[in-house]
Amino acid sequence: MRALIVGYTDTSEPRLFSRKRAEAARYYMARHGMPAADITIRWQGSDRLRVPTPPDTAEEQNRRVEITYSPPQYYGPPSK
Repeated sequence: MRALIVGYTDTSEPRLFSRKRAEAARYYMARHGMPAADITIRWQGSDRLRVPTPPDTAEEQNRRVEITYSPPQYYGPPSK
């Protein structure tokens, strides 16, 4: 299984915080058994707000990570 973790911030935080959120989630998942090589992280800052807010507004729902799982790739049996 593979995981994609995307971190987000609200408009009151620097973009770096979205990266820190994604890294913390990756660290947690790796410490609890998911191979680190199967975890990809990205960070969006405040580009995709869950709750629209004006600039410099703290909103907890926008401070988040989203994790998407996908099944492992299967390429079939080896060629002969």
